[in-house]
Amino acid sequence: MGITDTDVATGGLGYAIADAIIQFNKANVFFNLVSTKLVSSGAIYGRFPVYTKVAASSVTANAAGAEGADTSATDITTTPVDIEVLRYSIRADVTDLASDGNADNLFGNSGLVLGNAVAAKFDRTVYADMSASIASTVGTGSVGLTLDVIYDGIQTLKNEGVAGPYSAVLNPRQIWGTNGISSELISSGNAVNPVGSEMITNGYVSNLAGVNIYYTDQIGAADYGVLFGKDAQGVAYKDMAGNGTFISGEQSRNAEGALTKIVANGYFSTDQLNASSSVMLITKLA
Repeated sequence: MGITDTDVATGGLGYAIADAIIQFNKANVFFNLVSTKLVSSGAIYGRFPVYTKVAASSVTANAAGAEGADTSATDITTTPVDIEVLRYSIRADVTDLASDGNADNLFGNSGLVLGNAVAAKFDRTVYADMSASIASTVGTGSVGLTLDVIYDGIQTLKNEGVAGPYSAVLNPRQIWGTNGISSELISSGNAVNPVGSEMITNGYVSNLAGVNIYYTDQIGAADYGVLFGKDAQGVAYKDMAGNGTFISGEQSRNAEGALTKIVANGYFSTDQLNASSSVMLITKLA
């Protein structure tokens, strides 16, 4: 069992220190980009009704002078996707001596670190489920990310009739460096346009070709980013703390051990809603 005592919490132990340096994950990127359902008290499943497309061939073309003819009925078919909310949790046991002996706010910062870890787990879980059952891919592993690859992804979604706006959550290697989109945006021919200038000035662009661009370090070093519509993935969650999120924190006292247990919980789960609403962007990463 891991205990946060004076053996491990040594960053500010016994010294007057500057503000603490906390290493946070880039986390909770996906939550506002996918379909979400808050599950209220008395239920543990979130249900997402997925509608089947009705083809143009189902529309009757009434002949001239026959506009009063009956039109045959068409079924409006829906399929339920039920997602059971699960608990994800992480705990730290902070001893009284470690908390009192560190000049920074070890107790409070521990809670922040645990909450951030749960948020990172959320992104990793959503990405893993989406990428495991993705239906379409564009690009090649021999070339870095380019605008052409993004446009190919947009075309794939448009061909499937996926409603926008679209979002792309990318591997950081697909944004920055030799194989990232930055390489194309700041090339000699593009650096003078507004997007290239934005990349040079800010080191990042938030929108390309109408696609909202995000990244997360929860995509593995050898894994590819995804481009998708909001109806690609569903997330069911509970707001157990009443703070508007799926994350809650609690603490309990262990007097015998002279420590406080800090627990961060995440109540959520995820599942694919529409296989055709996402596409993987395969590019060279290294």
